[in-house]
Amino acid sequence: MKPDSALRAALYARVSTRDKGQEVDNQLIKLRRFDVVVFWALDRLTQEGALATLEYLNQLSRYGVAFRSYMEPYLDSCGVFKGAIIAILGTIARQERLRLSERVRAGLERARRLRAQGWSWGRIARALGVSKAAVRRACQNQGKPGEVCQ
Repeated sequence: MKPDSALRAALYARVSTRDKGQEVDNQLIKLRRFDVVVFWALDRLTQEGALATLEYLNQLSRYGVAFRSYMEPYLDSCGVFKGAIIAILGTIARQERLRLSERVRAGLERARRLRAQGWSWGRIARALGVSKAAVRRACQNQGKPGEVCQ
């Protein structure tokens, strides 16, 4: 941050892929360098989850770029609560990683049960929304060494 000069801000905007015909260029001005990124709300910055969001905010911080949310005034790395904000988002990201790990384990267990019930690789893949190769690979990686789901 430059305490002895005015801050220059970058405006961040995006459109949903569902919104046909919209372009980000209509929302943004050309930027060269900036000290702070201002976004409408955190869910407009990214919808990739807490972990990805934390990584983006940390990357901004590493480059010396602050961030501010217009709709969430507590999300402001320019103030005294910068460390607290990053710590809270880090905690949320860790919880998200745990939930993701639990969902993966549950999916693997389901695939193994379905295979044990005689389901084909293709049927399991369709039921779980993944490729047949992913089901086979997951089953192989989760079994005992050398064991493959039949």
